[in-house]
Amino acid sequence: MIFSRKKLILNLQSKIKDALKLLNGDYGNVTVILKGKKVLGLLTEGDLRRALLNGYGLEEPLKNLMNKNFFYLYESDLKNFNKLKDKIQDSNFDLFFSFPLVNKKKELINIIQIDKNYLTSSSDKNNISLNNIYPKKPFVLIIGGGNFIGSNLVQQILDKDWKVRVVDKFLYDRHSLDKFKNNKNLEIINADICDFETQIKSIDNVNCVVFLAEIVGDPSVKEKPHTALKTNFLALNSMASLCANFGVNRFIYTSSCSVYGYTKGEKSLLTEKSLVNPQSYYARIKLFSEQCLMNITNENFNPTILRLGTVFGKSHRQRFDLVVNTFSKSAHINKELNVFGGDQWRPNIHVSDVNKCIIHLIKDRSGKSFNKIFNLSNNNLNMKINDLAKKVSKVFKNSKLKIDKRLTDKRNYRVSSKKLKDEMGFVAKIDLETGINELKDFFNKNKNKNFDNKIYSNFETLKDEYK
Repeated sequence: MIFSRKKLILNLQSKIKDALKLLNGDYGNVTVILKGKKVLGLLTEGDLRRALLNGYGLEEPLKNLMNKNFFYLYESDLKNFNKLKDKIQDSNFDLFFSFPLVNKKKELINIIQIDKNYLTSSSDKNNISLNNIYPKKPFVLIIGGGNFIGSNLVQQILDKDWKVRVVDKFLYDRHSLDKFKNNKNLEIINADICDFETQIKSIDNVNCVVFLAEIVGDPSVKEKPHTALKTNFLALNSMASLCANFGVNRFIYTSSCSVYGYTKGEKSLLTEKSLVNPQSYYARIKLFSEQCLMNITNENFNPTILRLGTVFGKSHRQRFDLVVNTFSKSAHINKELNVFGGDQWRPNIHVSDVNKCIIHLIKDRSGKSFNKIFNLSNNNLNMKINDLAKKVSKVFKNSKLKIDKRLTDKRNYRVSSKKLKDEMGFVAKIDLETGINELKDFFNKNKNKNFDNKIYSNFETLKDEYK
């Protein structure tokens, strides 16, 4: 329920080296800094590590680093369960950490920790569980925030009046976030996440990371395999390790349903428990990345992995190298749609639904999404490729559909997102026609643009970038 922690008490003259020795890597404990008997501030292991990374030496006095605005309780708070819950709920208190119990003069009585189960096991129905693992307004780091999914996510987060930091080298479109650059809640770091200094700078003060930076798609990864390994796996690995060691608990990673690869039979509906069968280097790296994240989980690091279906729709960094978007562009410009094979199944999801789900997970205070893998697609949009093309041709009425039965892409899978609905209450809702009509409207409003420009294609951009 409520238990005492080892008393980790230092004074204003104590130094970083003293606190590190005292804490000894014990996550959850805090160093309490006293002047006489009065509590003046707190420091966690993560605070000390960040200080060292920011250039402070081991001899630095703790008075220059301590958190003066800290959570504490009075003895009387422990006697009233509902009052205790209310006080914790109104704070930014992280239930994993210990904290001081003080008297009315703010003099230290003890250092205690509250078992989170104590706050959820009461007969009182207003459970808060892990409600205070984040502040009420999260500070979200989006790695790859200038890309197709990321730029849309930036808008949705800013619409909530949350703070967001973007790290992106804007390889594809340097103007994708221009619309938001004057927003006080947006910070942009124009840099490569593969750079270690960028990684360290990027996590300062954030409490949630969404990792979207990668070389995307089979053709692009096949073209630049070493670059893909560096960005898609090594950068992810090091970022996750930083977060695990510096108190950034929430980490959301977008994997891909392409890890399922190929299945026989139209009735096969794949779940997170289904065997994976990646057919490409891109899909194999995705699988390696998933395993990497799950191997470094701890009580301070609880990633969530989303296996995305094929994404479609309109965004601030537009792409036309995704199936539905490609068909739409071809139907608009060439007045024809060319389909190869066509009987392969694909799960599909609108880009805005992807980001609504990510925000839904950021807001999760139940812990139900921690250390989990979820398929994320629209259960109504498991469709054959030739049926996707037919849907596009109905919107672009002057286009002609041509189907070539020669099979160039063997991937074939239908996916269930039932687990996400059952456990997290999220359902993707935007239908195919809505997304196609968005694209048609985009074409009509931007008639002077060259939609064959390489900025709309990851593969064409990468091919020129890394010659």
